[in-house]
Amino acid sequence: AEVRKTDSGTTMKADAQFVDLNIAGNDIPVDVGPNTTIHIANLGYVTLNEQKSVAVDGFMHGIQVIALHIVLDTAKAGLPIGAEIQVGVSQAIVWG
Repeated sequence: AEVRKTDSGTTMKADAQFVDLNIAGNDIPVDVGPNTTIHIANLGYVTLNEQKSVAVDGFMHGIQVIALHIVLDTAKAGLPIGAEIQVGVSQAIVWG
């Protein structure tokens, strides 16, 4: 995640890349698009390259990237329904 503030404005960019990732039999490309979601029966869903931005003009600009975000819709391995697993989390914020 990267946020830059200059005299001409603020820019934000984010990205996550994967190598040899396979989810539920699906090969995932290295440069998977932002907020790609895969639903997996009897597990939940996985969001890849999840990107969330926030901006309050004149106050702050920020972006967060979660490379791999799993949300369970079934209790698994001692984890309850609704449990979240986040891997590769990065965020950047600039104030002012």
